[in-house]
This record gives sequence, structure tokens and C-alpha cells, in this order.
Amino acid sequence: MNGAAVLAEYRISSGELPNGCRVFVNDGNIDGHANVQIITRTSANRGAVAENTNEIRFNAPRHFQTQERAVTASDYETLLIKNYPEIQAIAVYGGEEATPQQYGKVFLSIDIKDADGIPDSKKAEYIAFLKPRTPVSIEPIFIDPEFTFARVETTVKYNFTTTSLSPNDIKTQVVGVIEQYNIGNLSDFKVKLRNSKLLEEINNAHPSIVSATCDLKLIKKYRPTLNTGGLTFTINFGTALNNTYSALPENHSDLLRKALTSSRFTYEGKKCTLEDDGAGSVRIVFTENAVTKTVAVIGDIDYATGRVNIRNFNISQLEGDDLKIIAEPLEKDIETGQNIILEIKTEDIIVTVNAVRE
Repeated sequence: MNGAAVLAEYRISSGELPNGCRVFVNDGNIDGHANVQIITRTSANRGAVAENTNEIRFNAPRHFQTQERAVTASDYETLLIKNYPEIQAIAVYGGEEATPQQYGKVFLSIDIKDADGIPDSKKAEYIAFLKPRTPVSIEPIFIDPEFTFARVETTVKYNFTTTSLSPNDIKTQVVGVIEQYNIGNLSDFKVKLRNSKLLEEINNAHPSIVSATCDLKLIKKYRPTLNTGGLTFTINFGTALNNTYSALPENHSDLLRKALTSSRFTYEGKKCTLEDDGAGSVRIVFTENAVTKTVAVIGDIDYATGRVNIRNFNISQLEGDDLKIIAEPLEKDIETGQNIILEIKTEDIIVTVNAVRE
């Protein structure tokens, strides 16, 4: 009623700070017994930073609705997030949405803090937690998340007469706003990278910026086993790729634009890359005297779905830890679905700054 007083009593914890603690000391009596031995079987865990007001507004009603039962996809998400604060991203979808369809199953893809994906031990823990809370006829299936990285290539013009900042200072400002865009809009399942929104953030990075362009590429990382003949794998970008360029001749200028390229690797003693030919084939190429030459046809590409099949891949060395396969999406806006996490790494932000007088 109006004017009534509500007394709330609660504990303020230390959040995630105690995680990992193993040594505990008894500082009082238990049933009058002071000689108590403490044995730690499991280190302290699951501590997390308190939810902010917006998170409470979003999660509290959903937790109430679940009543500790997992029926809908959002129920699974709410229960797991509430009980396992190490989860930083989760996607749940029914088997009827899978390809091929698998009725009677629900698929969960989870990314936890300080790890790429989810270890098997955590999968077993989550399954044990969900089992008494799910219908008997429904089987939870955990699948590893796939990571797609966006490479941002932007060219910025700024009026140097209106600021004392150097081109490098402007570059730092631009990189910073792109990183913030990633934090606020990406690094999660089922997100959308809006080219126009990102370009707006870049243009507003500093008042002296007069114009900017933004070119997006998609990157998939694959770590092949070296010196292994017959290696076959599939990369799925999950979106249509740009095949509007003319088919490339076998030997051509390296300046021609392609829908698919890659980082460098060593194949048959040559420094090579992958590229598509514009007609659906993927080949290994190397550049000599500014001319790109085909070494071998190694697979095929479906431009409509973004699926790339590689066969008989046998390389002896990589530049870096992973093979980066880079593709140009057909649409400027990029949307992910199901078990794909989209994010922008700082290493994939390329900024060119030109000083102009206006």
C-alpha cells in the first residue's frame, strides 16, 4: 500500500575477486566445536561483477518467467546466464532451425570468458545442470561457436588547418571508435554490423574529419596440420560473397580484385596464397615479377552461401599461427546467425589518414 516501508537485507560480495581461492580458515565455532579441519575440494568459482541496472531490468523478469524450467530458447539462456557468470555469449535454437532439421533437440552454443568457445568439462557441467530442468523428450546438444572476424579498411580525410593533431593522432582516434563499436555492438551471437553506423562513428571520431570510406572484409581462421597430404576442410562464411568481378585468367596482374584471398603460406617451396578465379574455383597462387601464377586448383567456392571447400591441402609453413581466409561479402551490412560470433580484432583495423586543407 502507499506509504508502506519495505526492508531489504542483502549481502555485498567481492564479485569475481575470490575466484580461484583454495585456502580457507575457520574463525569461529561450529556447534561449539573450535577444532575444525577445513578441506577444499573445489576452488572458489562463479563469482562475477554485479549486474548493472539495465541487466537487472532485462534478466529479472525472464528469470521469474522460467520458474527453473527450460522450455523455450530464452529459458535456456536465462537459466545458464544466471547460474554461470563465466558465460559471456550464448545462442540457443531448436532442432527445427538446424540444417538438416533435428526434432527433439535443442542446440546451445556458448562462449565463456578467457577462452575461445567452451571446454568439454564445462559442457558436461551445463548438461548436468539442465537435465532435471528440461522436458524428457528434449536433448540439449552443445556445439562449439564459430568465430568470424571483420577486417575494417578505412580511409579518412581530415582538415589539418583546424587541429594540431597529427595524422597518427587521428588514426589513434579512429581505431579507438572502431574498437568501441565492436564492444558495444559485436562480439556476440546474432549481431549485425551496419556499415553506415560504423562509418558514422568513424566520421565522428574527431571534428576535423571531413570524410571517410569504409571497406569490410570477412576473415575465417583455420589452423591446418603442416606437412599432411590430403588435408580437406570446409570454411563457411555464412553470407553471400561478392563474385561480381570478371573471371581471372590463370596468370594475371596481382592488382586485380578477388572475392577470396588468404594470408601467405609455403607450398612446394613457394610463398603462396589462396584466391578464387571468379568462376567458382579456388586455387593456390604465387606472385613473380608482379604476375600471379597458378600452382594448383585446390577447391571450390559457393558465392551464394559463402561456403568454401578445400581439398588435398599440404603446406609446410604458415605466416602466423593460423591461415587467414579473407572474403568480400556481397552486402555491406553483415548479419550472423545461430552459432557464429562476429567481432573486430584491433589487428584487423587498417586506417589510412590523408591531411587536406578546406
